[in-house]
Amino acid sequence: MATLSASFRVHRASMIQADNAVMALLVGAQLAFSSLSITQGSSVSLSAMFPAVRHIERFQLRPDRARRELGASEEHLARIAIPYALSVHEDYVTQVKDDLAGIPLPLALRGRRWNAENMHAILMDALGQPSLPDLTTFEALRRLRNSLIHSGGVVDAYVEEGIRLLSPDALIRWEQVVGRPPGESIKGDTLDVGAGEVMLAFSTARHLSRVLHDATLSAFPASFWLTDCIRDFLRAHRETLRAGRLLRAKLEHYAEKYYEDFAFTWPELFDAAQRAGVPVSQLRRRGER
Repeated sequence: MATLSASFRVHRASMIQADNAVMALLVGAQLAFSSLSITQGSSVSLSAMFPAVRHIERFQLRPDRARRELGASEEHLARIAIPYALSVHEDYVTQVKDDLAGIPLPLALRGRRWNAENMHAILMDALGQPSLPDLTTFEALRRLRNSLIHSGGVVDAYVEEGIRLLSPDALIRWEQVVGRPPGESIKGDTLDVGAGEVMLAFSTARHLSRVLHDATLSAFPASFWLTDCIRDFLRAHRETLRAGRLLRAKLEHYAEKYYEDFAFTWPELFDAAQRAGVPVSQLRRRGER
């Protein structure tokens, strides 16, 4: 396994949970839509039919009306999920910014405001890394997100420009993931988004987070990652530490598993663990004095 920092592993788990939950809602709505076809024509409310279903009493509809609502739910879920996907990524970007302050590596704003539009460029400059290769998909999705949140999904010149500025490669990938050209999302007065745009938002967010994480591995000093390794290890082994059990074998395995690229030696791990307050007696192998 390549190096995966503690904060990135937490972030990746959050992204997977969010993605899975959204997809479960999208698929679940369609399953419910399909299943309710057997109740067609019934005048009995859903809460009377399925009293054991949690929250069903809040859904006081007959099956025919419920099916209409469920059939139209994809767009509403997409309007919620696209901002959700981008917000999980932006939370990780903020974490990297906070880590920079602790090293410290100064942010070179160069007249730019720290916001979702500029954050990637500002961070990559601070890390001394080349600019991210293609941010046009993120930028287009960010403008869709802003319209959904602040303008009720109205298609305006700002949204249209985001689509128009997509690179050739981004255009191809958009159509591959979404299943239709990006212009289809902005044909009407308001945005037309669905499961395809949701999948694109999560895919784009995951990719950018990983690229940013990998950039920090080479830009941050090894001492930062050594401290990160020890702190993360102790968080994961609180009970072992509290019980006074030996930690050396576990710590060596943990560093090799999650911080492989740095090949930390045992003296480095030993010194860092001591600085973190681990008793020397717990840093021996079994049988060592």
